[in-house]
Amino acid sequence: MSSNPTPLVSIIVPCYNTARYVGEALDSALAQTYSQCEIVAIDDGSTDESAAILDRYAAQHPTRFTAIHQANQGLGRTRMNGIAVARGDFIVSLDADDRLHPDAVATWIAYQQAHPEFSVVYSFWQRIDADGTLTGVHDYRLYRPGEPLEGHILPTMLVSSVVAATSLIDKAALLAVGGYTSEALTRIAIQQIGNDRLRIEDYFLYLRLLLAGYAFGFVPQALFDYRDTPDSMSKNHKAMHMDQKVVLSALIDEHREAMMEGWFIGHQQREAHLGATWQANQDAIRVLNERVAQLEAALIVKENELNALRLENTNYQTEFTELAQQLRAMLAMVSPPPRADAPGTISRKRSRKATL
Repeated sequence: MSSNPTPLVSIIVPCYNTARYVGEALDSALAQTYSQCEIVAIDDGSTDESAAILDRYAAQHPTRFTAIHQANQGLGRTRMNGIAVARGDFIVSLDADDRLHPDAVATWIAYQQAHPEFSVVYSFWQRIDADGTLTGVHDYRLYRPGEPLEGHILPTMLVSSVVAATSLIDKAALLAVGGYTSEALTRIAIQQIGNDRLRIEDYFLYLRLLLAGYAFGFVPQALFDYRDTPDSMSKNHKAMHMDQKVVLSALIDEHREAMMEGWFIGHQQREAHLGATWQANQDAIRVLNERVAQLEAALIVKENELNALRLENTNYQTEFTELAQQLRAMLAMVSPPPRADAPGTISRKRSRKATL
């Protein structure tokens, strides 16, 4: 592990038919606020304009950018071919359709330098669509609360991975465990799925590192964008499940006891969390039910009060009607006699004049 306070970081960008997006990925790598970065981009036999794009960036940034061209070999070997020419003490693997946030490498390096016991430093990420629009945030603390996310997290990882392909990895540790590929992985992949083009070779590497005793550090920030499109590899759940089976099969013969123990502990942690979550939900439901009962009781009281007011109002109306009737009767009894000149009568003056 490097003791240099500003170690060189190699950003490895494997590229296969991603001409639409690779420019964004490379721009994000070049825009890092951490100055000690180099970019190694490998075209894995693309049939679109990807290779030409890499060459253009290499010409524009000759001191920081290396472009490699090869026949198609698959993601794991492509990453390793890039690492073979990388000069950095640390590796950041960036998929060609994803984007680093400007302070990603600086944040990871600062955390690793403050915690040199961590050989891998990772974070959570933002989800973007094909157009680069933010569609969500994938925060492991929400999906895996109560489970260890830092240190020797083999049990957590054997339940399912919490570390994305994009992270900061100590290159010496990566090479010490054999990297993203192995003969056993290739053999078992061909036996089980008919080819060795795995989609989760990063999961294989992380398990290798954890089984070798390396520790992981977690930065609780979203530091890169994962592009989620209808064509994303992660959308093929059946294939991802088969790849996971291949990875576990390739490791279990050599590390059976450690993996069985880690799997058992991991699922115990998971079950404990789910049990605690279930109990917390039951407690919350109980509190809500108690509150509903209180509100229902209060509603009944208010309804009774309203009914009493309605009855009282009815009584007032009855009394008012009776009083009004009595008042009209009394007025009728004391009314004065008709006036002399009221219609239908003849005044005495007019009658006298008529006689004359």
